[in-house]
Amino acid sequence: MKALDIALFLMDAKFSWQNAGKHLKHAKQLGMSNKEYKNEAQKLSEKPAGGNIIYYKRKDGREVKLNTSTKEYVVYKGDSIITYYKLNESQYKRATKGEY
Repeated sequence: MKALDIALFLMDAKFSWQNAGKHLKHAKQLGMSNKEYKNEAQKLSEKPAGGNIIYYKRKDGREVKLNTSTKEYVVYKGDSIITYYKLNESQYKRATKGEY
């Protein structure tokens, strides 16, 4: 990955810079470019709850959306994405109960 691409990715106001390493790692694990990762995370955070989209607010004030069809999971606060990735089975079970 080019240094300029990384810098631009980390400077995006929609992403929590404190989790920059995790964003890069998750994008790679999902087989996505940084741009695709940002777009997919943003799309899920903006989807209305209902159907296969579960929404809950954690005790720390962060909001969560989970797509039960794809197991995609996004944590955000306001317009800042904290993290986005696909859950493994144990994470998914906890998230569907609002515990993750």
